[in-house]
Amino acid sequence: MIETQSVIDRYTTALQNAVDSLEYQDANYTALDAAKDAAEAILNNEKADDTYTIATMAALREKYEAAQNIPTTGWDIRNQNAIDKAANELSAAVSGLVKFANYATMQAAVTAFEKLNAEYYGPADLAALKVKVDAAKQEMLRENRPTSQSRQMSPPAPRLF
Repeated sequence: MIETQSVIDRYTTALQNAVDSLEYQDANYTALDAAKDAAEAILNNEKADDTYTIATMAALREKYEAAQNIPTTGWDIRNQNAIDKAANELSAAVSGLVKFANYATMQAAVTAFEKLNAEYYGPADLAALKVKVDAAKQEMLRENRPTSQSRQMSPPAPRLF
């Protein structure tokens, strides 16, 4: 029986050493790196704030900052869920960016109105058109440009035509 115990002890020691020498797999940062690259391409574009709505750019910056707080080394497979969550949220922020509407044609119409010679038109017609032009100008203000939140909470702009 002593001989059997020594064999068991050797196997136990060998098994424990094998378990102790196991290392966790490294975490996979591929998706997070790709999401950060996509976000950086937008954030480093000097025209991004003029292209995308304020709310969606703020969301992108928030998720990018959260992704930056994920350690890029030292994490193993046990932290993969946090890495994947940051990657998914940042990717969603990138794909969720909403562009400002192109107001160039509306601005051209406003400019055309402003160049009209008021002497050629009736005062009632001009007053009615001015109401519409003022509504267009209000719509073109940066803070009134549509975002998904403001569109839900704000009443619609007056009908122009």
